[in-house]
Parts: sequence; C-alpha cells; structure tokens
Amino acid sequence: TSAIAMPTADRPDPPLSRVRLDQDRPSDVWRFLGLAVGAGQPPYQFRATYHGSPGGARDHVGEWTTATDSWLDLPDPMPEKFELQIITDLPWADLSVAFLQLRYEDPANAIRYPVKVLPLSAQTAFLTEVLPIASGGLRAVDVRLTVKPRNGPLLEGGWQTVTDERLVIDRRLLDVAAVRLRVIGGPLADRGLRAARVELERRGPNGQVVLAAERVIADGPEPAAPEPFEFRVGDPPDRRVFARATFVDPAGFATQTPWITTSTELLVCNLRTRTLTAT
Repeated sequence: TSAIAMPTADRPDPPLSRVRLDQDRPSDVWRFLGLAVGAGQPPYQFRATYHGSPGGARDHVGEWTTATDSWLDLPDPMPEKFELQIITDLPWADLSVAFLQLRYEDPANAIRYPVKVLPLSAQTAFLTEVLPIASGGLRAVDVRLTVKPRNGPLLEGGWQTVTDERLVIDRRLLDVAAVRLRVIGGPLADRGLRAARVELERRGPNGQVVLAAERVIADGPEPAAPEPFEFRVGDPPDRRVFARATFVDPAGFATQTPWITTSTELLVCNLRTRTLTAT
C-alpha cells in the first residue's frame, strides 16, 4: 500500500489517502486538489509499505518522500536477488513423476518464503528461479527432489542446502547399492549352533527404519551365499547399513552381536567366533 498526502503551510498534517497495489492491480490513480507551483505538478508526499506474504517476509515500511512527478514508480524493496539455475538430467523413460521443492529461510532478516514446488519433465531441462533477498542476506536455498519410478515406490530425497547458483539434478536418487554377506567358520553343527541369521536395516534421518531384511544362514560345509541386500542410495547419497547377527544354540538360546554401521559392500559372518564384521 502507498500512503499519500499533500501537506501545506496551514495543514502540515493533512488526511492520508491510501492506494493498494498487488499483482492483479499493479497501478492505480490518486486524484487530489492542490496549488500548482509555477506550471508544474503540485508537490505531495508518499510512503510505501510492502506487505509480506502470510508466514513469509515481514512488512517493509519506507520513508516519507516528497515528489512532484505525475507518475510514481515504487522502488523494489529487495533489489538484491539470489538466482538459481536448475539443470535436470534424469532418466525420464523410467519415471512417471518428478518434482523439486524449494525452501528459503533467512531468520536474521525475518524472511521466509512458502515451500515452492517445481514440476520436472523432459521439457524442463533448464529452469531459473529468482528469489528476492535482503541486502547482504543469506545466499542459499534448500531443495528436495522427489521422483516416482514407473516400476517402483515413491522416492523422496533429503533436504539439501545449495549455496551455488547452479544446481544439477541427476539420477543419484535412483542409484542402487548392495551389501553382500559372506559366511565363514561353518558348518553350523560343528560350531554348536542350530541356526544363525543376519538382520539388515536402512534408517532415516530420525533413526526410523525405512527398509529391513533378514538373511538366514544355510547349513552345510559350503553353504550358498545369501542374497545381497539391495537399496537405493538416495540424494544426498547415503550408503549406511545397520546390521547385527543372531546365533541360536541347540537348546534354543540366542546370542546377538551389537548393531554395527557400515558403508562397505561386504559383511563377514564368522560362525566360529560368532561375530559380524564389515570389510
């Protein structure tokens, strides 16, 4: 909104008029009566107030300014911008849906924009997003990629902070990794064991289990290798796997190893020492 007044010597504090502008009404007209100075436009004063969106940037109130022009062009209250160029390189033939979320928060300047969702497709190989920021404000934006493979569940990446002005989105969220399990020290009966198994988990940022599997150790002098534990690496990439082994004796009593965390591709289950190690 713009507050406009025409003070005079006998009326230093005249009534205010207000003009409200927005994206649907970017201009308006204020009509008033006044004494012209020479042949020019009578002087007036104005003060612009820029209202932030709900839950977003705070209101910005300008200073009272004297003007005589018949056309008043309001300045940009946040002339500094953060321009993010987005380049997408995804396997579109394997995806049914993909979108990118953008989040900007600058607590020091009380600026917060609602999360924006950008649909992605083969036709959006290059996008540009321009964010108004405070002078000397935070030049970083949080982004999160979500994709839906045609033959798989919805995959949601984690929030990442981008400080560069160029972001490349590739297929890392779709990449698959695997952890193999090798069993040594058998067979089970020779080690006083009735059964053995290994639990494997993938966990989220808050420790919640997002993927779990169990591999049962087969008996025999040369048991077949258990099936590898496959998972999507994610974006940002995270190859951590949590694992523990359980050993059961002939009486049915079980002992468990502590949970271990590994980013390697091989786990070794030793039946002789009843241990589980990452190599």
